[in-house]
Amino acid sequence: MAQMYVKSQNKNSKSEAYNKWFLRAVYPKKAIGTAEIADFIQSQASVKRSDVIAVLNELGGALNHYLLLGERVQLKDIGSFKVGFSSIGVSSSDDATAQNIYSVRVLFQPETVRTAQTPTRSEETGEIIRHYSTTKKMIEGITFEETHENAVTSPAPTPPQP
Repeated sequence: MAQMYVKSQNKNSKSEAYNKWFLRAVYPKKAIGTAEIADFIQSQASVKRSDVIAVLNELGGALNHYLLLGERVQLKDIGSFKVGFSSIGVSSSDDATAQNIYSVRVLFQPETVRTAQTPTRSEETGEIIRHYSTTKKMIEGITFEETHENAVTSPAPTPPQP
């Protein structure tokens, strides 16, 4: 299944983009949960579903532990998690303290893959020019499809066959 979207017109008259049309992602009414992820992983590996659920349940605690220590956590083929925050600006370095932090969040950066594209030759110099693209590994190959619903009703996901 593709990533579904709807067309949406900006109706905010104070916006520079007033009356312009945008695409907005829509998602199934029910999110994929731990159980579905565990079923998928079990179908791909030689690990029992109960073991997968135990590990997934501990993942949140492990992330919390290392983020509280100020660490960046990098998970292979997934990406990196770190703490981000916003603070108010002050005039003096002495006034810049942790008290000025007003918003804390977890930042996620998906793992990327650098892929070589077909080389071309410069018309001016004759040199071979190598082109590369960077793809977020988790969404490589994604397709898009228009829908007319604000929430998509999707069939129950089925794990891929080995």
